[in-house]
Amino acid sequence: MARVLFKRESENPFYRYNAKGADEEGAQLLLKYCVRNKPTPEVFDGDPLYYVEFDHKMSDGKWKNGGGHYCNFLINVFTQSVE
Repeated sequence: MARVLFKRESENPFYRYNAKGADEEGAQLLLKYCVRNKPTPEVFDGDPLYYVEFDHKMSDGKWKNGGGHYCNFLINVFTQSVE
Protein backbone atom coordinates (compact mmCIF):
# COMPACT_ATOMS: atom_id res chain seq x y z
CA MET A 1 0.00 0.00 0.00
CA ALA A 2 2.84 2.40 0.83
CA ARG A 3 4.37 1.95 -2.61
CA VAL A 4 1.01 2.45 -4.34
CA LEU A 5 0.36 5.71 -2.46
CA PHE A 6 3.88 6.93 -3.16
CA LYS A 7 3.51 6.10 -6.86
CA ARG A 8 0.28 8.15 -6.97
CA GLU A 9 1.71 11.12 -5.06
CA SER A 10 5.52 11.10 -5.15
CA GLU A 11 5.78 14.66 -3.81
CA ASN A 12 4.18 13.65 -0.52
CA PRO A 13 6.91 13.35 2.14
CA PHE A 14 4.82 11.05 4.34
CA TYR A 15 4.09 8.64 1.49
CA ARG A 16 7.73 8.75 0.39
CA TYR A 17 8.97 7.89 3.86
CA ASN A 18 6.57 4.97 4.16
CA ALA A 19 7.66 3.58 0.79
CA LYS A 20 11.39 4.39 0.78
CA GLY A 21 12.45 5.20 4.33
CA ALA A 22 14.69 8.10 5.27
CA ASP A 23 16.72 9.37 2.32
CA GLU A 24 18.10 12.63 0.96
CA GLU A 25 15.16 13.29 -1.37
CA GLY A 26 12.76 12.75 1.53
CA ALA A 27 14.73 15.25 3.60
CA GLN A 28 14.47 17.78 0.76
CA LEU A 29 10.68 17.26 0.58
CA LEU A 30 10.39 17.89 4.32
CA LEU A 31 12.33 21.14 3.92
CA LYS A 32 10.13 22.09 0.99
CA TYR A 33 6.74 21.41 2.57
CA CYS A 34 7.11 21.79 6.33
CA VAL A 35 6.57 25.20 7.84
CA ARG A 36 9.54 26.99 9.34
CA ASN A 37 7.52 29.37 11.50
CA LYS A 38 4.63 28.73 13.84
CA PRO A 39 1.40 29.39 11.89
CA THR A 40 -0.90 32.11 13.15
CA PRO A 41 -4.35 31.09 14.45
CA GLU A 42 -6.01 32.91 11.53
CA VAL A 43 -4.55 30.33 9.12
CA PHE A 44 -6.70 27.52 10.47
CA ASP A 45 -10.17 26.67 9.30
CA GLY A 46 -11.30 24.64 12.28
CA ASP A 47 -9.25 22.85 14.89
CA PRO A 48 -5.53 23.08 13.99
CA LEU A 49 -4.73 19.84 15.79
CA TYR A 50 -6.79 17.89 13.29
CA TYR A 51 -6.17 19.89 10.14
CA VAL A 52 -5.16 17.76 7.16
CA GLU A 53 -1.69 18.18 5.74
CA PHE A 54 -0.40 15.18 3.88
CA ASP A 55 -3.45 13.14 2.95
CA HIS A 56 -4.23 15.28 -0.08
CA LYS A 57 -2.28 15.84 -3.26
CA MET A 58 0.55 18.26 -2.57
CA SER A 59 -0.43 20.20 -5.69
CA ASP A 60 -3.80 21.19 -4.17
CA GLY A 61 -1.96 23.33 -1.60
CA LYS A 62 -3.94 22.22 1.45
CA TRP A 63 -0.67 21.43 3.24
CA LYS A 64 -0.06 25.20 3.47
CA ASN A 65 -2.83 25.52 6.05
CA GLY A 66 -1.71 22.66 8.26
CA GLY A 67 -0.91 22.97 11.92
CA GLY A 68 2.43 21.22 11.55
CA HIS A 69 1.60 18.06 13.50
CA TYR A 70 2.28 15.71 10.58
CA CYS A 71 5.56 17.48 9.95
CA ASN A 72 6.54 17.17 13.61
CA PHE A 73 5.71 13.48 13.58
CA LEU A 74 7.48 12.79 10.30
CA ILE A 75 10.60 14.78 11.20
CA ASN A 76 10.89 12.88 14.48
CA VAL A 77 10.49 9.49 12.77
CA PHE A 78 12.81 10.52 9.92
CA THR A 79 15.64 11.71 12.15
CA GLN A 80 15.40 8.64 14.38
CA SER A 81 15.71 6.47 11.26
CA VAL A 82 19.04 8.00 10.23
CA GLU A 83 20.74 7.93 13.65
